[in-house]
Amino acid sequence: MDSHLFSKWFFDIFVPSVKSWQEKANLNGALLLFDNCPAHPGTDFLKSGNIQCLFLPPNATSLLQPMDRGVLESLKRRHRKKLNRKLLFEGESASTVSILEFWKSVNIKDCIYMMSEAWESIPQLTKLAKTCAEFFNWRR
Repeated sequence: MDSHLFSKWFFDIFVPSVKSWQEKANLNGALLLFDNCPAHPGTDFLKSGNIQCLFLPPNATSLLQPMDRGVLESLKRRHRKKLNRKLLFEGESASTVSILEFWKSVNIKDCIYMMSEAWESIPQLTKLAKTCAEFFNWRR
């Protein structure tokens, strides 16, 4: 992601979608919150009618976004577990495989499949419960 790609997404996809939704819902105004990713252009550039953009304070994303606080932590833990299992399995099948050789052999496709499996292994109720609980705890 870079600022050019993000700007293209903002103006070509996000703005038309929001405007369409606003017309259907008879609303006038929208707010898009950003974290401090370097790919996000300044809020003075990202303006379109009644759509306003604001940045979250630095280092506040994990405190303010419930998904960062619970579900993603669980997802990362499960993904690491899958990576470790793959390392152990490959180590058993070829005793000469070093850790360095293992890491060189893992490609993006492997990681995407492992991440997908990790996501699917999180029960839906857990995803919903953690997100809701953390959101309401944050609002207090």
